[in-house]
Amino acid sequence: MSSLVIYIILLAIYHNILFYDNRLGFNALLFVGPLLFFIYNALNRKEIVKNKKGFLFMIPIALISISYFIYDNYFFRKINPLVTIILFLMMYIFTIKPSDRILELLTDIVHLFFCPISYIFKFYKVQLKIDSMIKLSNITKNKVKSIFIIIPIVFIVLLLLSSADEIFNNLFNSFFSIFDCLSFDLILGRLIFGGIIFTYLGVSLYYLVIVYSKEDRKKTKPRKIDDYTIKLLLTVLNIIYVVFDFIQIRSLIFHQGLRNINYAQYARSGFFQLMFISVINIIIILIARGAKKDTSYNKNMSILMVGLTFIIIV
Repeated sequence: MSSLVIYIILLAIYHNILFYDNRLGFNALLFVGPLLFFIYNALNRKEIVKNKKGFLFMIPIALISISYFIYDNYFFRKINPLVTIILFLMMYIFTIKPSDRILELLTDIVHLFFCPISYIFKFYKVQLKIDSMIKLSNITKNKVKSIFIIIPIVFIVLLLLSSADEIFNNLFNSFFSIFDCLSFDLILGRLIFGGIIFTYLGVSLYYLVIVYSKEDRKKTKPRKIDDYTIKLLLTVLNIIYVVFDFIQIRSLIFHQGLRNINYAQYARSGFFQLMFISVINIIIILIARGAKKDTSYNKNMSILMVGLTFIIIV
């Protein structure tokens, strides 16, 4: 684990250089590449990989990182980080503990996102134990102590001499000028930013290796949703979609009800919201198929929802 911690420290420093006070762009790809390489090697070294096909999630992760320097869409710029995190979590699940059940998949995503936070103190406790096991010779310890004692003293002496003599100050003026661009706020911000990234990567890896990979799945029968719940959900949503589609058709085709907005703006507005609505409808239809009673009413209402969804897509 000690060698992995060194790599995590290097990744945190690298992340700090690329992203601190910078917009997402080509730096996203520059960081994701080494990060994926590190995760691939770390999981293989710890021998917790059960399904190597899970690493295929690296492809969409890489494609998303590439998109940041190809185009600059506000919506995708905000949503892509969340999608990337979910893809990382799904990669861990399908690689370490693959499952074909949606409920287990969703549960594991939530656990992998939140549970590592509770292991922060255990992670740092392990690192302290590793540090205490690293034994240095007395000569090496004395040299390190000497360096840490001498550096601040020399620095203070140089500052005092420079302020006392103008000629001496000119000699070392260029030396001290390198510190002009540094400020306490900048240094503190970078340290906090780097510390958060180091902690997140370290705790996530600790949780994957020590906890998640060794937990057994609880064998539970898939719970089916009550038929009444499905009927009520399909009925209410279809009524809403009928009203919505009627308003859309009347506005877009017959140009009725458009006030203080032109036709082009109205046609483009809400594109991404309706895209997510379409995804939600597909999920609901799949859930309806797995209800306790797959009645003809549910089938008909599902067909109606498919038709209304197509109108929304159009």
